[in-house]
Amino acid sequence: MTARPEADVAVVGAGPAGSVTALHLARRGWRVVVVDRARFPRTKACGECVNPGAVARLEALGLGAHALGIDPVPLRGWELASPGAPAHPAPFPRGVGVGWGVERAVLDHALVQAARDAGVEVREGVRVHGVDVAGPGFPTLTTTDGPLRARLVVGADGLRSRVARVVARVAPGSALPRVSQTVRVRGVDLPGDRGRLVLDREATVGVAPVAAGRWNLTRVVPAGPDAAVARTPDQLVAAAAKAVPELAPAVADGPLRASGPFHWRVSDPVARGVVLVGDAAGYFDPLTGQGIQRAVASAQAAADTVHRALREAPVPHRRHLAPYERRLQRSQRPGRRLQGWIDSLLDHPRILEAALGRLARAGTLSDVVAVTGDAHPLRSLLSLRHLRLRSLPSGWPS
Repeated sequence: MTARPEADVAVVGAGPAGSVTALHLARRGWRVVVVDRARFPRTKACGECVNPGAVARLEALGLGAHALGIDPVPLRGWELASPGAPAHPAPFPRGVGVGWGVERAVLDHALVQAARDAGVEVREGVRVHGVDVAGPGFPTLTTTDGPLRARLVVGADGLRSRVARVVARVAPGSALPRVSQTVRVRGVDLPGDRGRLVLDREATVGVAPVAAGRWNLTRVVPAGPDAAVARTPDQLVAAAAKAVPELAPAVADGPLRASGPFHWRVSDPVARGVVLVGDAAGYFDPLTGQGIQRAVASAQAAADTVHRALREAPVPHRRHLAPYERRLQRSQRPGRRLQGWIDSLLDHPRILEAALGRLARAGTLSDVVAVTGDAHPLRSLLSLRHLRLRSLPSGWPS
């Protein structure tokens, strides 16, 4: 092979998946370069909630709130509702811990800095125009800074990953495509230690605190030419207030942002000299708040496999990277199944409300948010005890 590579690993995208993958590999002694078209801190359309499972993974890496230098809002759980019905309390169970409400500009910037502190070279404001993985040579990125050669490329560049479209088939998933709109607001008349989620096929609304006095408001609607999207931040607040009356006194505190459509399937998360992580490896649910957790989990799984693969071949082939593909498929299966259940309930609002009420009266709605919070496995919901009424309190613990 000619032209010695500049790095062992080139990571495209410095979001949580890219930064954490880079950090893992740099800690193991590999030369890692991360490129991102943005300059940090940068904002992102997102629900801005980090669930307890993701918090636990970050803390296990030594990336707790104190280490990252951030001050997230501790989230103790959620209130769940269907349209026109009262919200049901769903605190995280004892022992699960808390989630974080934190602006993505703050979180992503802190993770980028943690990667730098681990020895990663981060190149901000650099666009990737092409990805060349054909032939016997080293994978090469064509960027606005010139070519970047590496022994392996990690595609962590999100929903519309340029890397994924070079090495895999990317197509819409089977679920109804959705788009989300997000704005930060002030003046929300809700408790500051939990989020509110109103589940509806036509417009799901989520609101959660992300900083002192600031809340993230996200509304998810079916995609398409007739999508019920807002044109201004005030329109979004007004539309969301129909589902969450406590938003009526709220005022927009920032620009309107959008993301989607969601539900993209990616045929192959690995190829010769390439690994896809985070949303670039496939995205399937905008409702259960597992995005950051999946990003961090896929980063760890990819780094484990890449570390071994780089020791086995100058440019790892698919067979060297197959363990990551299998691990990713196993980890995604429960989330896809859970999202399928949620999609089915959204088609039957009366059944949805009956199920929420029954689980709340049974005192087991907290177990549901423990699963969506990646703190308990999906199989924990399969017991019939979740359908039995019990004389347990279903409110928030004092």
